[in-house]
Parts: sequence; structure tokens; C-alpha cells
Amino acid sequence: MTGHWHIEDFVGHVIILAALASFTYYVLQRLADDEYLGYAFKQWVEYLLTVIIPLMLFAFVASDASAHYSYDLSTAPDDGWLQLYRALYYGASIYLVGYGMRVLLLLRRQAHGSRSVIDLFLLAAALTQAQRVLRFIATAPRHDLQPLAETAQLLETGAMCVMAVGLTVSWCLKMRPYKGLPQTVRGKVGPPPREPEAPAATA
Repeated sequence: MTGHWHIEDFVGHVIILAALASFTYYVLQRLADDEYLGYAFKQWVEYLLTVIIPLMLFAFVASDASAHYSYDLSTAPDDGWLQLYRALYYGASIYLVGYGMRVLLLLRRQAHGSRSVIDLFLLAAALTQAQRVLRFIATAPRHDLQPLAETAQLLETGAMCVMAVGLTVSWCLKMRPYKGLPQTVRGKVGPPPREPEAPAATA
């Protein structure tokens, strides 16, 4: 349809960058008012993605990987354009994760929320950062870096598990004040009143 292979890989990478940016925005909401939130996100995240994503697309289309079929982008023919694409993608993702960790640390110092949840998010971000770095190193044009790719896969799995635990703990803490609310409401309100019956008609 497009005349290029591995478009789905490019779209997936853009979605990952958008997800990292969305997480940063979510954390910034807890830290700043609306005016500073918009300024900080535009200054440190939005401008970066506005430049990086078109450059990624240009490097991807110019590379041989988009012109020839291979199993996936990691096994595609390696050339200078594909290396530039990978440098842009992994560089942007490493920056976004690092900025998210910085915002989390600021949030933790101000203690706007549960520190246990923030610590879990920080651990997940640290694992993700290590995975991004190892994945980037493993894309170098060498053949003895497969153990790094396998380690990066383990770190990615660990990061997802820790993030899932953090989100679960966050949800449970938010729902704690409402524990037992349905039973209390039912006990106080009781069943709805019955409609009064119409008097029987007399002959």
C-alpha cells in the first residue's frame, strides 16, 4: 500500500514515544498548575517530538530497510540511515524516560501522593532506562551483542511487571476511602418506597 516495508515498526516506535510522553504529562499534572504544566510539557517534550518524529520518518524512508523485506526491523539490512533512525528513536526514548524520572523525583520530594507508588514507578523507569540503553548498544553492527539483547528483554519484562504492580497499588490506595461504601449506602437508603395503591372503586 505504501511501497515501504516495516511501516508497522515505525508506527509502533512512534506510539512508544507517545506513551512515554503521556506518562510524563500524567506525572506533571500532579506537580504543577495548568499554566506551568503546558509550558513545561511544550518546552521539554512536545518540541522534541515535533523535531524527532519527522527526522525518524525521513531516515526510515531513506534506509534500505524500508525498501527490502526482512523478518523485522532489527534484522533488516544495516546502513547509515537505519543507524541514524535507531539513534534518533533510542535517544528520544532515553531522554523521555530520564525526564520522567526527574519529574518523579521532584514529586517524591514534595510527597504529593504515596511514596510507595512513586518508588515503584521510579523502579520501573530505571529498568526501562537500562533496557533502552542496552537495546541501543545491541543494535550496533556487531555479531557478539546478542546477550545484551536478551538482557534487555528481561529488563523490559521486569519493568512492565513493576509498572503493573505500581498501577495496582495506586488504584487500591485510591479506592481505600470507599471500602464498604455499597453496603453502607444500602443500609442507610434501604429499598425504594412503594407507590401507594389506588383506592378500590365502589359501586
